[in-house]
Amino acid sequence: MFDILQIILWSIAYLLIILAIFKNKDHKLISIPYSAAILNFTWEINALIESKGMWAHILWVSLDLLIIIYLIYTLNNKKKVIFILFIALNSILLNYLFTLTNGVLLSCFMIDLIMAIVFLVNYKNMSKTFKISIALCKMLGDLFAWQYYKDNEIVNIIGVIVLIMNIIYFIKSFKDNKILLEKIFG
Repeated sequence: MFDILQIILWSIAYLLIILAIFKNKDHKLISIPYSAAILNFTWEINALIESKGMWAHILWVSLDLLIIIYLIYTLNNKKKVIFILFIALNSILLNYLFTLTNGVLLSCFMIDLIMAIVFLVNYKNMSKTFKISIALCKMLGDLFAWQYYKDNEIVNIIGVIVLIMNIIYFIKSFKDNKILLEKIFG
């Protein structure tokens, strides 16, 4: 059940990120940090190959690809080359990590940790469009993934840290959107 919930919530988060991209006319504000998009995309490509075509990974690679294409579009030529180079290098690194014992699981949660950090660090540069909804789906998606794999001690440690960071990001996102607060509380 937790696995299905995390698949649903992360899929919603990806869809919201894509909708925010189309709704937001200011390309200086992003809905997902560049490094988080690279990590997500490259991990999903490797997971798709590892799973031999699991439907959730097909969905996520497709959604991530739309995000990656948009992010490449926003960059100048020099940064495009660097961005694509990071995609290739990260794909190779993850391909190697997937061969290690528990490499798939541990790389997934290390990426969740890095993403939680990157979202917090880039907080001011993030678009307000769907920011609270993305933060909520990301937080709950990570929480349900952690609960699904909680038998691993390292996953539990990372899960707690990621949850705390995601809660902080969610609270900051909630406070940042004063219009929504006024609508809810009058």
